[in-house]
Amino acid sequence: MVIVNTTLPQLRDDIRISPFPDGPRAARGEYLVEAGTTFYVVNAAMHRVLAALEHRPATLADLVARCNADGGQPLTEEQLRGVVWGQFPATLFADSAPAARRSPLLVRKTLLRESVVVRVSRSLTWMFTPAAATVVLAFFAASLLLSFSSPSATATPVAGGELVLIVALVLASMLVHELGHASACARFGCPPGEIGAGIYLVFPVMYTDVTRAWRLPPRSRAVVDLGGLYFQSLVVSVSAVYAWQTGSASARWFVWLSMLSMAHMLNPMYKMDGYWLLTDLSGLTNLHDRTYTAIRGGLARLLGRAPRSTAAEAGVQRGILAAYCTLFTLYFILVGRALVTAGGAAVRAYPALATEFSSAVSSAGGHDASTPLLALGKFLSGTFWILIILIALFFLARRVYLLLVPAAPARPALLAPPSPEA
Repeated sequence: MVIVNTTLPQLRDDIRISPFPDGPRAARGEYLVEAGTTFYVVNAAMHRVLAALEHRPATLADLVARCNADGGQPLTEEQLRGVVWGQFPATLFADSAPAARRSPLLVRKTLLRESVVVRVSRSLTWMFTPAAATVVLAFFAASLLLSFSSPSATATPVAGGELVLIVALVLASMLVHELGHASACARFGCPPGEIGAGIYLVFPVMYTDVTRAWRLPPRSRAVVDLGGLYFQSLVVSVSAVYAWQTGSASARWFVWLSMLSMAHMLNPMYKMDGYWLLTDLSGLTNLHDRTYTAIRGGLARLLGRAPRSTAAEAGVQRGILAAYCTLFTLYFILVGRALVTAGGAAVRAYPALATEFSSAVSSAGGHDASTPLLALGKFLSGTFWILIILIALFFLARRVYLLLVPAAPARPALLAPPSPEA
């Protein structure tokens, strides 16, 4: 066979290829490929070609010779041409633009640069020593007992300056949460990235770029996933003790809101801490995509339009995926029902709010100048609430669309960055 000396594209200079440390992917002989801020997973056959490309062969003939020099199954020019130009994404090569950064956030804004986060997180890695973790978790358990034995936060309303203080404390605790993710990443030798703020679906969130945690074993990644809640638990513990000693309503509200936030972070239906924890412990990467595929296949089989499942997941993974699909479906059915009910109530109440606001404006020269402002506040809050419900319904409809319309598969499989950014 005559091999044409076709000029090869060269790999990017910042390409990093490493085997998975352990877990199912390590057992299957798969490799992690890091190209800037994008991560891919490739099987042993693809890795063989990438390893040969790292030697910078100039032509396709050189690549054939390099691949076949390892004593493995001989590869032909046609096979390698199909892999390099047909299966490898162009973003692996130096003459292509970097891959667009995939993020579940609608908008994002950097708050702390990577250099600052790295310095701070390295100084906090001692928090993940066994001794420190034992003390912090025992303190948190004791603070929970204090919180449940104290008067309910909702029994004491707050307003004005206390409300501003509570919001400021919540924002500060969110920053501490993100430093927990970053410090856990640094503890295992992976430099964390930036810390920022953004919008995920309809939720305002802070995030930490811990994409490099894909280099770690699954159990270490699980520690990174929980690092934010771990740091936040210390803040909650101190606040609970303060609330217990002083009876501060603001402190009780802060503790209650923080615990509610922590529980929300553990919800695995959204790409937050609980989702990434489940992903890392189960080995089921791209869990939402797998869920859509599994539900879509199940519906097709029920309708007699598809053969018996030949899913790649087996054993425990298959059981976890089946349970997740069931809970995912039920959860979003309930969410959809709640949104429709709340939206209907908000729309029905809206004309009365508009009328109240209009009447308050027309009588603005009366006795109480605060009346128009109160009416305006009610009107704007009603408008905002309807807008939030509409946005949430849009994202719910988008999930249904993704369920019904399959996306084209990526080759090699793209790994979603492990950042909740919660």
